[in-house]
Amino acid sequence: MKKRIALIGAGVFIFLGGQAFSSVPDDKFCQDLVIKSCTGCHGKERVCANLGKSKKSWKSLIKFMIANGAELSAEETEQLSDCMSVPSAGAQAACADVLPGATEK
Repeated sequence: MKKRIALIGAGVFIFLGGQAFSSVPDDKFCQDLVIKSCTGCHGKERVCANLGKSKKSWKSLIKFMIANGAELSAEETEQLSDCMSVPSAGAQAACADVLPGATEK
């Protein structure tokens, strides 16, 4: 019985592609959040050069930006750090015009 439950659980996980357990917001949301949150003060080159840093690094950087006037909620801070640390396809799309190899969605 336990083996059957484990197999069903694994099947559901594979079927969903792991998305049910993913903390990264969807691509369009990430793209919009990166543009809204970052490019008002910084050029895309600066923001996009840091794609893929650790989530901890992004959270620290975002908190520093908030201390310097950026307006992001705790939820947006969490979401943005997820989008940029993975980096999501949405964050890559936001950077498509400044990063070689990035693709626009």
